[in-house]
Amino acid sequence: MFPGTVSPALDEVGKRRNPDWIVAHFRNPQTVTPGSVMPGFDFTDEQIRALTEFLLTKADPNVVG
Repeated sequence: MFPGTVSPALDEVGKRRNPDWIVAHFRNPQTVTPGSVMPGFDFTDEQIRALTEFLLTKADPNVVG
């Protein structure tokens, strides 16, 4: 499987989506993106925060996370 063929590329995702959208998508992907193939996960608020912060570092390819 090649990156971006089943899901969107996540490089520089912080340039395309704001933190509130990312959090909402982790909480309930189908509500934010109807038809999304991303399953719902039972992430805790702490996990969602950590995942969102990580993805936001992808806004700058020079940041080493």
